Amino acid sequence: MAKEGLDDLMDIILGLFIIDIEYSSENGTGTGELAVAIHTVDGIPVGTSFLLEAQEPGTYNDSIQLKAVPDPDCDPTHDICEEWLPSQYTVKTG
Repeated sequence: MAKEGLDDLMDIILGLFIIDIEYSSENGTGTGELAVAIHTVDGIPVGTSFLLEAQEPGTYNDSIQLKAVPDPDCDPTHDICEEWLPSQYTVKTG
């Protein structure tokens, strides 16, 4: 198997997903924040945010890598742990 094919297979096994984002601004923006929320099937909130620098009017593309694997440091006797169960997940940005 070629290295590229092996890398793609390992991404699937390890739960690596690429979330593509496209947004447009008619007037440009000041410095702001992009929030990303993932609605998990077991209801555990998962999300993050990123700093966005000021931008001129236009359409912008970006991508986020998500490694959807259980956190090995999460102790289910003390915390609620996301298991990344097989399903479809909804990603929202704002």
